[in-house]
Amino acid sequence: MGEPFGVYVHVPFCRRRCDYCAFATYVDRDHLMASYVDALRRDVTRAVEAGELARATAVFFGGGTPSRLAAEDLASVLGLVPLAPGAEVTVECNPEDVTAHRLAEYRSAGVTRISLGAQARAPHVLASLGRHHRWDEVSAAAGIVASAGLASWNLDLIFGAAAETDADWDDALAGVDRAGGEQAQRPPQGPSAPRHVPASRRHCARYSSSASPSIASAMAQCMAM
Repeated sequence: MGEPFGVYVHVPFCRRRCDYCAFATYVDRDHLMASYVDALRRDVTRAVEAGELARATAVFFGGGTPSRLAAEDLASVLGLVPLAPGAEVTVECNPEDVTAHRLAEYRSAGVTRISLGAQARAPHVLASLGRHHRWDEVSAAAGIVASAGLASWNLDLIFGAAAETDADWDDALAGVDRAGGEQAQRPPQGPSAPRHVPASRRHCARYSSSASPSIASAMAQCMAM
């Protein structure tokens, strides 16, 4: 594998906006999905033809909710990204979007890793984060992901929600152990452990002024409507 080079693909569409989110995301722009995917494809093609896109050692589809896109649309974008041998390709996925069929399409397209957005286990903590799934849905989704034949996967948790106690966090980790089975690896513990502590912040929508016209236009259309 050559020099590390990462490609991040932002998918700004969501069913609901989580209370902790400060990213450019939209809950009422699903009608723009097709044009946004077209813009992504044009932008990747332009970058490749201009020699601006090295072979990626890692590709990450984040958001927003990448699993809101049809699997074939996500695959059509991924298929244009030049990949280095052994590249890791990750897709963030909400529990309610997980199906064996979707994951099979992802795997066929070259996805190697799923990041499953659990965020918390206790119902009151999920509610404080603005999340609407239940832990039994997370467990069911984890079982499907674990059986999908992917190289790796993870459960995403947020530490330090306002409604969360130490007991809630310990219970969430225990839930991860059960959901992941023998494959489960707990996050680092102790003072040096990385922490994502959500804070109240206003909605912030940004895009780079150096983005290609197609991407800038698509994002500007999202923000203007």
